[in-house]
Amino acid sequence: TILALAHQFRLSKQLSQSLLQSHGDVDPITAYFLQTDDVGSDTIYPTESFCVEWKRSDADNRTIQPVDEWWTHHVEYDVVSENFTHVCFQRAISAKTVMFLRLYENQFHTTCEKVHLRYIWGSGWGSGFQNVIGGFFDALEKHSAPLVMGWNPEYPKAWHYATNMDDFSNQTCPEMDLSCYFVPYHPCGKQGEITNNTVDEERGSVVFPYDPKALQVYQYGTRPLWWLRRSVFDYIQKENLGLRRGQCSVIHVRRADVTLETFPRKYYPVESYVDRLPGDARQNHDILLLTDDENAIKEAHEGFPDMKWKYVDRPRHKGASGGLDGHTPSRNPAGEVIAILGAFEMVQNCVNLVHSSSGFSDMLWVYMEMQNNHQVNRFLVDENGAEYKGPKERPTEDETP
Repeated sequence: TILALAHQFRLSKQLSQSLLQSHGDVDPITAYFLQTDDVGSDTIYPTESFCVEWKRSDADNRTIQPVDEWWTHHVEYDVVSENFTHVCFQRAISAKTVMFLRLYENQFHTTCEKVHLRYIWGSGWGSGFQNVIGGFFDALEKHSAPLVMGWNPEYPKAWHYATNMDDFSNQTCPEMDLSCYFVPYHPCGKQGEITNNTVDEERGSVVFPYDPKALQVYQYGTRPLWWLRRSVFDYIQKENLGLRRGQCSVIHVRRADVTLETFPRKYYPVESYVDRLPGDARQNHDILLLTDDENAIKEAHEGFPDMKWKYVDRPRHKGASGGLDGHTPSRNPAGEVIAILGAFEMVQNCVNLVHSSSGFSDMLWVYMEMQNNHQVNRFLVDENGAEYKGPKERPTEDETP
């Protein structure tokens, strides 16, 4: 099946490119419009595209929905459009589809008698998912066994993005793991039910997020559940920052761990970030300020009152109060995940990124760079404002197999 799809892709490159660039609404004349309950795990569609109805209350139901069960086993479909009433899917023929099919085959159509077990890290989003991606690759290439992300027995059995680790309050779901947010990625049961496994803590050889294949693996593992997709959609609509394509820049200020003795980060004032922005951006662009430090927002307004600052009003740390792994200042883990995924959406119209070294900044850049006909300038505050000199190849969602 995979080889046939790859062959079809090569013969239909023009079709593939048109599909990849189709982020507008699906044609209502050719698409089927369905109620949510019409979608089940065994649903077969007679069309290349279809739309499923959703509503605001869907964000309140965190159980797996029929559309989640369907999408688990139909990885060849992409979400190409969302609005207040419908989500539209379209069958894709691309390198990403091939990677999704390879991963799905390994995760669901091999035996669960042996699994590749990795421990979930209590780190930031970018670093933590580098470990998950390495696990998917090793499971596929080295072990030919499903990946299961589990718990290090020396630490609490929970993911800090799914509960507050000090008292296990505000659990996103009882499992307190990746399954709270993303469609199922294996059928092998819970970790306590798994007895034969291969444990590997290494990150793997892929360079995330710069390797296109690693990006595809990340996209496979983070296909959002229905409730999360609706929550992120509503979050973006509520904030309504009005960031226009090509008319905005992003500054990411990370400070919660700048004073730590372990993996310390250097403190930079907001002025250092602003100095890295091109002059026309300082004068004319909306500036999206993403930061974990409440003080940075006050500093931006007081130091540069004439700049057009944009930011989300949400709980933040003050200075270095968060510490190395203090990633949930609101003590609402689900809300923090929604804000993270919302940020990846919000930055996509912007053309400049100024930041210090962090995995989250790397991911912001990837989401900015993935847009068609969209060149992004990237500047590191750590390197005296030099333009970023990273991998020469820009990341893309798809790459010809």
